[in-house]
Amino acid sequence: MSKYKNLEKLLARINRHKNPTWFEGVYVDLWSIPHFLFGTLWAGFIIFLSWPFLLGLVLGIIVMIAWEFYEISVSVKEIIYNRIMDVVLGSVGYVIMFYLLNILARRVSIYIYIILLTIYVIINIVGYLNHKISGKNKLRK
Repeated sequence: MSKYKNLEKLLARINRHKNPTWFEGVYVDLWSIPHFLFGTLWAGFIIFLSWPFLLGLVLGIIVMIAWEFYEISVSVKEIIYNRIMDVVLGSVGYVIMFYLLNILARRVSIYIYIILLTIYVIINIVGYLNHKISGKNKLRK
């Protein structure tokens, strides 16, 4: 038995009927949210390291593209436009958050970062469990 049995039961109740929300969209889907949030979290990481904006952006795009190649390697099937939008949304998240975190007070920035990290973790867990409950062998089809 899974240690997430109760959470899986709850998600199974919510998803009794086929829930298409976690499946691939042409341009964006629910999986786009974690890509955007990754960009925001990456910005906080780059600011923490005191690295310049452009270096962080370029490295972030490289990481995001590498993730898309990883998804291909584990047979995640997506339309090319969706893959491109994943990188674009992550980059937009980075740009917005880099400037936002630089103009806000440090304490406020830390709270925002913690909130975004929490949302990122939760949405990835829910998406993963949705994938498991649906019985799919791949993350998305």
